[in-house]
Amino acid sequence: MENAELQANVRILATLRETEFPVVSCYLSVEQGGVGCHTYLAERSPLLRRMIPKHHRESFDQSIEHIESYVDRYADATDVRGIVIFARCVEDPFLLNMRFPVPVTNELSLDCVPHICQLMALKTTYDRYVVILMTKKRASILEINLGQVTRQTWSKHSVAPQRIEREWSKERYQRH
Repeated sequence: MENAELQANVRILATLRETEFPVVSCYLSVEQGGVGCHTYLAERSPLLRRMIPKHHRESFDQSIEHIESYVDRYADATDVRGIVIFARCVEDPFLLNMRFPVPVTNELSLDCVPHICQLMALKTTYDRYVVILMTKKRASILEINLGQVTRQTWSKHSVAPQRIEREWSKERYQRH
């Protein structure tokens, strides 16, 4: 997921209209696969279900079903380490699914507004940065965003050895 896409999703969540029916906010680490996600949901969802009024339970149950089916589809993907889902299934339905190449802390909550604090922490923890890899024969520039390489530049660019030694040598920087 790109940084701009994450920012747009946070904006959508922050401006989501409140209704009588709550939003289920679900963060799942898929480090233990789909089985670990389903185990967490099986432990946590009955506790939340008992706390909500009876006329909200149908929406909650539908949201949990959507979360479980999404976990079945994406929990075992090799490039996914975290799944985040926001769902409200009855009045003013809303669904937002996100997959991340970095882990998230398991959380299942229910409130009139989405819980986005962990998304904001995720954005600041795994902010965008650049890695430069150089050898005598080539240079690569990698842009890393949310723990995933988003752009690779100069992966086969050859650099003359004398130029590397002259411009990137330790001595050059020690002279200044």
